[in-house]
Amino acid sequence: MHTKPVENLTDHLKRIFSIATTASDENEAARVIGRAAAEIREGINAEKLECAAKLAGRITHRINNPLGAISGNAQLLARRLEKGGR
Repeated sequence: MHTKPVENLTDHLKRIFSIATTASDENEAARVIGRAAAEIREGINAEKLECAAKLAGRITHRINNPLGAISGNAQLLARRLEKGGR
């Protein structure tokens, strides 16, 4: 199973440092570090998006519960008014 870089950032950075220090030249080391930075950014952005989606779901749930009660009561009231009673 492949883990995301941000799940264990310390180990990921240790691996990157190890690879970068054994690179044949500075350009290769820079490419390795650049790829690692991009992976970390992607992971962080994915986690941010996941958190935003969870928050949106919770907010929607909190709004929909009272709206459901209001809608139900409004329907009952409409039926009573149609019948001309209370």
